[in-house]
Amino acid sequence: MDWDVSDSIQLKSITAFRDLEGEFARDGDHSPFVIAEYYDELNQEQFTQEFQILGNSFEGKFNWIVGLYYFQEKGNNENILNFTISRFRSGGSFDNTSYAAYAQGTYDITPQLHLTLGGRYTDENKKFTPDQIILENKFAGSGDPLLDAPFMQAGQRILPFLEKEVSISEFTPMANLSYDFTDELMTYVSYSEGFKSGGFTQRVFPPIVAPFTAPAGTADIDLIPTFDPEFVKVYEAGFKYASPDNRFRLNGAIFRTEYDDLQIQVFTSVAPVTKNAASAT
Repeated sequence: MDWDVSDSIQLKSITAFRDLEGEFARDGDHSPFVIAEYYDELNQEQFTQEFQILGNSFEGKFNWIVGLYYFQEKGNNENILNFTISRFRSGGSFDNTSYAAYAQGTYDITPQLHLTLGGRYTDENKKFTPDQIILENKFAGSGDPLLDAPFMQAGQRILPFLEKEVSISEFTPMANLSYDFTDELMTYVSYSEGFKSGGFTQRVFPPIVAPFTAPAGTADIDLIPTFDPEFVKVYEAGFKYASPDNRFRLNGAIFRTEYDDLQIQVFTSVAPVTKNAASAT
């Protein structure tokens, strides 16, 4: 919805809703034998609402936008995994919420020189309740010290049946300075920051149980694996050129991207988990 309040002010509302139901199955080994079979059921719904105020001031020299953003999703994603050694249920339910406020403006310092500044404050909250349990131990009674261990038996929880919560609040700025040498050639330098949310490792195996596969005395809520947000800083300089007849365009840029707490998947056991690496460029 758009509303032109005046020649220089516009209000905008963006509303969206999604409801998703899905079922998926796969025989991972493509053979008549039970080696790796997967069944996945997903139910998810989400709602977003964004309000924007757009305007221009100082006789058109300053163009700006301010906005508010809200995101909410709930769902359940459960998987049945049938392996040679075990059949178990993985996954669980999730409840995520995000709020944000942002502003950005471009001011024409001169007809050729333009400065853009912006910032966004984001507050996120994520909740995950793992509903994961071993349904069948195909090596039960074998006496194998690992495959027939107490934490591998039918009815054993893979992760505690508890709700775990992670939250983050972050301010991310940006700045851009551009100069129009001619109507055809523009150059710029820019700096910006961003982040990617942390969260939970959903699929876990073997069970994380103290004192067998986790240190003795570990609190149940701490057995549910999480990972932290990933942060990035980007430096860039470049140019954009279009010939007077617009038949030829050439863009060029150099940039440096610096990541902290990079999110990567690693194998610490049977199933991969997401962890934060040190850094990358």
